[in-house]
Amino acid sequence: MSRGTGHDGLDAVLAAVSNGDLEAAAQRCRQITTEEPEFALGHHYLGTVLSLSGDADAARAASLRAVDIDPSLYKAHFNLGVMAEGADDGEALDRYRTVLELSPDHFGALINLGNVLSRLGDYDEAIRRFSRAAELEPKNPLPHNNLGSALLRYDKPEQAVRSLRKALSIDPTYDEARLNLASALNAAGQPGEAVRILERHLETSPAHAEAENALGVIARDNGDMQSAKAWFRAAVSHRPDYALAYGNLADVARLKADDPVFADLLAVRNDLPEGGTDRIALDFACAGVFDRSGMYEEAFAALMAANRARRSRVPFDPARRRNQIDRLVRHFSGTGKPAATGTSMTAPVRPVFIVGMPRSGTTLLEQMLCAHDAITTVGENRKLGDSVSALWSRLGTSYPAGLDDLPQSELARLADEYIDHLAKAANGHTFVIDKMPNNYLHVGLICRLFPTARVIHMRRDPADNCLSLLFADFGTRMGYSYDQQELSEAFRDYVRLADCWDTCFGDRMLAVQYEHLVAEPEPGISRVLDYLGLEFDPACLRPHDRDDHIRTASVIQVRQPINTSSVGRWRRYEKLLSPAILGLRKSSPVGVKE
Repeated sequence: MSRGTGHDGLDAVLAAVSNGDLEAAAQRCRQITTEEPEFALGHHYLGTVLSLSGDADAARAASLRAVDIDPSLYKAHFNLGVMAEGADDGEALDRYRTVLELSPDHFGALINLGNVLSRLGDYDEAIRRFSRAAELEPKNPLPHNNLGSALLRYDKPEQAVRSLRKALSIDPTYDEARLNLASALNAAGQPGEAVRILERHLETSPAHAEAENALGVIARDNGDMQSAKAWFRAAVSHRPDYALAYGNLADVARLKADDPVFADLLAVRNDLPEGGTDRIALDFACAGVFDRSGMYEEAFAALMAANRARRSRVPFDPARRRNQIDRLVRHFSGTGKPAATGTSMTAPVRPVFIVGMPRSGTTLLEQMLCAHDAITTVGENRKLGDSVSALWSRLGTSYPAGLDDLPQSELARLADEYIDHLAKAANGHTFVIDKMPNNYLHVGLICRLFPTARVIHMRRDPADNCLSLLFADFGTRMGYSYDQQELSEAFRDYVRLADCWDTCFGDRMLAVQYEHLVAEPEPGISRVLDYLGLEFDPACLRPHDRDDHIRTASVIQVRQPINTSSVGRWRRYEKLLSPAILGLRKSSPVGVKE
């Protein structure tokens, strides 16, 4: 088959690019596309050359023309995906998926799609894409590193460690993988090894700001706030535009507006484009600084800017969440209290589930309880939620409608796997806490699977709870928490489900009101210990003395003595919060009874 003269001209384009003469390459491409206006590959080459030249608009126009002529030209779709990243991640997703439809094992599309998915919080698909890329190029460290990073963000640190070690075994000089490995080891409860890796890195790369920031995070997570401040200060001194380290320093040092460091932070923030990841981080940091300084209008303005920008980048479907709550309420209200059908009464450990809305005080209660020598924790653990999702996916049924149709053997297997998971972390303790707040979605299943489990529902004033959520940057998680209207609706849905659990399982659950617990800690924690069948331990009143590893949004607060400073905080923002949030105090009196 003969080919058009345009193909012959492409060799000259490649030669010009190889010689660094992009202007000549672009001129030759334009000559080709003028002579053969329907030659899709010529437009694709033109788009590539213009992109290399920095002419983004013209590059995009040429690439669009290429796929308009030939929709199967996957190389042009790939280029359009690269151009769209950051500005329009939705288009980037579509372009990369089109590439993979046309060329299923396109390595670059697998990597880039995984990266975009990770930014948007779709870690399930990101992990699948990176895993496939690693299968295609097992000796390339890049997919192993990116897979490890996605696994870490998905709270699977042990698996992340394995992938990152693989990346470093292929390329021991891969700095990004080394820093990611240190973060994964810290998340997996191995901060000592993480610190050693970073300290060795600093021996060969002194003043490496990213390593210093990582050491600060490890110190913070393990309760050494003085070291954390020192590392964050070092990071910003060696990289004055390091937004993430500035945000960490503002939080750990509890900066106020009159601190000279805050002036530096503001200068960095004001130079950043609105809506970008670094700008969002510093807007949240500014909100905290202004709040601590009593500058509430300034705090709220920064807070709303951060939340608007974050919400624009986070996929969240309110209708889907509401439908999920509707199904749970409908199913369990209709079936009533199911019989326990999971583990036996003689399980090796007794699970304690602390559930509730995020930022309701679950971490404080966890740390108070873990001061007791009979109790330990697995933190915010995904095991139960992941197991449930895998079960329904494998059996092809829906949750919770298919629950009653599942064989007893499947329920028993699910329960036994979870108990085995807790037993590995028990280390001789009788009770193991799982404080994933969103397990409140699974209370019905929990009560069915685990007859010896204890379920503690942490409740908090709705306006304070919602304000605390607005001040927290959960990244791509908690998509409902970045918009006041959506947050108020999510809270109402949570209350509906909580009422359902109270009706069906009230005799197996204990409600704990955050305000009561911090106002009178001793009777409050004594009541919880009595529910667990344990004697009071004075150490439970000093959770701030513990040096446990903590990675939740409450990492700073729980390092302080128990106090009531967060009670009634909403009143400082009463004129600024939406009626939808303030109205929750009248219509959602969750937790007033104990």
